[in-house]
Amino acid sequence: EFRYFVQTTLPDDGSLPLEGKREDIYFPASEAAGLKLRNGKGKLEVKLRTRCSDFGGSLPGPAEYWVKQLCSGCVSKAGEDKQVDAQSCAHAVGKPAEELFVVGRGHPLNVRVLCRKNRKQMHHSEEVDCLFMAFIDGQSGRPALVERYQSVSIEGSLESIQSDMEHVGLLPPGAIMAGYPAMVNSIAQRALDLCQAECIELGIAQRTLDLRQESPVVLEPEVHVQPSRQYQVIKTGDIRSAPNSDASKTGRLEIGLRVRCMEEHVSAGRVWLRICKISDAGECLGWTALTKKNGKRKLSLL
Repeated sequence: EFRYFVQTTLPDDGSLPLEGKREDIYFPASEAAGLKLRNGKGKLEVKLRTRCSDFGGSLPGPAEYWVKQLCSGCVSKAGEDKQVDAQSCAHAVGKPAEELFVVGRGHPLNVRVLCRKNRKQMHHSEEVDCLFMAFIDGQSGRPALVERYQSVSIEGSLESIQSDMEHVGLLPPGAIMAGYPAMVNSIAQRALDLCQAECIELGIAQRTLDLRQESPVVLEPEVHVQPSRQYQVIKTGDIRSAPNSDASKTGRLEIGLRVRCMEEHVSAGRVWLRICKISDAGECLGWTALTKKNGKRKLSLL
């Protein structure tokens, strides 16, 4: 299967489209493992990637080969939230939990991604209007992140996929070549990042309120966050002078570099970090986004 996604706009009125369409529940695990409840019920469907190939460079990105199986007794319910049982799932598919749940280091994340799908079969491909909604445990049913995409997929042998791609033509600008598991993981990670940033902001607001109630001292109008989190660079990217993509470049991230986060900023749905080298705590390198524009993480939390 060769698949790509292109982000599309949400309704201006804030409504959630595709109501009444098929709605799958995904449990983030890894780019090579897709775990879902089809239409939110039944047995857990586990899809594992066994290999991928760009057919010697003939395809614009890798086609992925998946094998599927249905597993019983792998989903539990905590309150109103369904959650996958890592050990039961790992036993059912015959893999260590650490290999299956890579994102959570052997444990499921406390986030589920619901995906509404409206499918349309074309002559050479299948097109799906997808609405992704990330729900974090304990968030009272409010989605932490909502994004809409148009997905296009071509299935078959590598030869047939190459032939169909010639009819489909060039990929549109901004296309993300990935399967559903990779998209689900990206959306889940960004939802958690945004939730964390909101919690930091709420914590600062509460601290500011407490200080004002305790003392008549006038606080500075802007309070900066000083997180102590440390990261390792896993993908190269730009370092900029300010937390936005239009700011001037001041350097590049090098894979393997370890940095400390000095400050956070959320802009246009992306989390930006002001970083310094761990070995040079006083030297600020600049700002970098936690993820690339295609949603892939550049920094891994240590």
